Amino acid sequence: MSGGMFQAVALYDFHSQSEKELSFQASDIVTILSTDIGNGWWEARNGNGLKGLVPQSYFKFHCPVPASRLPLPEPPFPLPASSSTSSSSSASSSASSQSSIALPPRPPPKPVRVVQTYISSSSSSSSPQHHHRCVPCNARFNAIEVLSDNEDWDEDDDDDNEDYNVITEVYSSNKCPTSTLEKNSKLNSCKYDDFFEDDDEEDEEDLYHKHGKKLVGITTGSADMYLFNMDPPALPSDVKKINIYDSYEGPVWSLSAVPSMTCKLGSPRKEKKYKGMKSYTTYQVLPSTTNTPVYRRYKQFDWLHDRLVEKFSTLIIPHLPEKQISGRFEEEFIRGRLRKLSLWMSRMCKHPIISQSEAFIHFIHCNGNVEVQWKAGKRQIERDKYKGAYFFYTVEPPGIDLDPIVVEIQMDKFGRFIRSMEDSIKHLSNVCQKNGYRYRLKFHKEFLTLGKSYEELAKSFELDNRKSSRKLSSAIQYTGKTYIEIALLFSVQPSKDLVNLMEGLQEYRGILSVFPDVLLVQRSTTNKIQENAGQLTRQEVNKIQSRADVITYTVLAEIQHFQVNRVTDFSNYMQAYLQGQIDFFKQITSKLEKSLNFFDNV
Repeated sequence: MSGGMFQAVALYDFHSQSEKELSFQASDIVTILSTDIGNGWWEARNGNGLKGLVPQSYFKFHCPVPASRLPLPEPPFPLPASSSTSSSSSASSSASSQSSIALPPRPPPKPVRVVQTYISSSSSSSSPQHHHRCVPCNARFNAIEVLSDNEDWDEDDDDDNEDYNVITEVYSSNKCPTSTLEKNSKLNSCKYDDFFEDDDEEDEEDLYHKHGKKLVGITTGSADMYLFNMDPPALPSDVKKINIYDSYEGPVWSLSAVPSMTCKLGSPRKEKKYKGMKSYTTYQVLPSTTNTPVYRRYKQFDWLHDRLVEKFSTLIIPHLPEKQISGRFEEEFIRGRLRKLSLWMSRMCKHPIISQSEAFIHFIHCNGNVEVQWKAGKRQIERDKYKGAYFFYTVEPPGIDLDPIVVEIQMDKFGRFIRSMEDSIKHLSNVCQKNGYRYRLKFHKEFLTLGKSYEELAKSFELDNRKSSRKLSSAIQYTGKTYIEIALLFSVQPSKDLVNLMEGLQEYRGILSVFPDVLLVQRSTTNKIQENAGQLTRQEVNKIQSRADVITYTVLAEIQHFQVNRVTDFSNYMQAYLQGQIDFFKQITSKLEKSLNFFDNV
């Protein structure tokens, strides 16, 4: 113990990823038992008497503590190698003494404001667009990335387990752009099975700034540019049009009826270069269209994600699993990320527009071993003329004008739906996590104790050598063995049914987190028309309104695609989970019936 016990209040939600860690919710008050665990961890006890490790940065002190008892605060990022000798030696000593403890997750960041820039038709025609993405760090993200339309990277850089530099500009709510931040670090550990990380409570105005790389400043800027460009480009005849049809349930993508492709991700493998001095992980991607495997690194998945977000501003592009530097949980983490990447690729394959896009086709078909072909295709895609605002010129909507009032009602209704669904999924995921904890630990322990108690009873009965007593002892002995086997069933059951459900819930939380950005694009088009209606002629207003209908149709088609997939997915999730539970309790019933039969001969 260091400096006695004190109380602290949680600033964020945290879910434990191992038996040694302690889960808590924001505003929970815990008792800090020890602050000398190291690497940013404290030992704490909650109100229920449970003890475990908690991340130091997730708490603030609840009551005054003498200054002598306060631990020294850690820097927000690990100190660079160029720091003073004393700092380096101290950090090295601390790291070596605590090498068995992983670094805690970083606390969720405060929302940042994205500065939106309106690009007029005159400026857009004379100068290229450069949209910088300001990416808030997620609690489990280790890097802040900035990408621009013309950004290029070399295949020899940015290995998964190498030191890396990160440069970004962040606009805070009331400050000028911060200075360039360069980070060089390696993490001690990583975890792949963090199913759910609860988001902090945020103001409604910050709802659209809290997730990943899909930023409102980019998407709304694209919509504005499309709306007010009075001189639309002439599309070449070879440009593929994307049709939207009006169905009984609403607008749908024209390719929705086309059977979706599938992509299987094989086991990751280690690759080396520079004569073994550097190594990285590649994942095998096997598309059903060619059955020819290609190998992709994580940064290439990241490149694909950015190209899709850049091109399709009103389509749902879920976030990729977090990037992590290799550590002592490297193999476990890579297996978990493989599973998450598989789910992400499966989601992209199901989308009729994304799966047919040039970037996606290049990603799954180009032989990764032919570096020249990959780079040539990559640069061609990055120079795509029909991305962002120009994507809408390739959309062919139904020839039916939309009623703005009806559209507003539909969008408000769907907005309430996704907020309700997000809350329900968050609650269900928490309940499932607690249920899995009970299965793996509490129920396992209770049935194991019960089984051993029956065995102890049988041993005491064995002191009686009469025949009838020996039969009873054998039957009770078998019953004890049965309960020990049932205890084992409880400990492994979550991995057979609950994990699949929780992965599905986690995936949909990621999908729902992107929808507010998409809805904001549509909402901004309506607001822009209302703001500028008095400055435009009736003919110009009609032209802009027809373009707003194109944007709205893409959003409505995306909503319809989401709803169809939601029904199918959750039906599959629930069927798999219930079947797993049925099989589980059938095993228990079978074992108990077999144990019961032993008493027939007593």
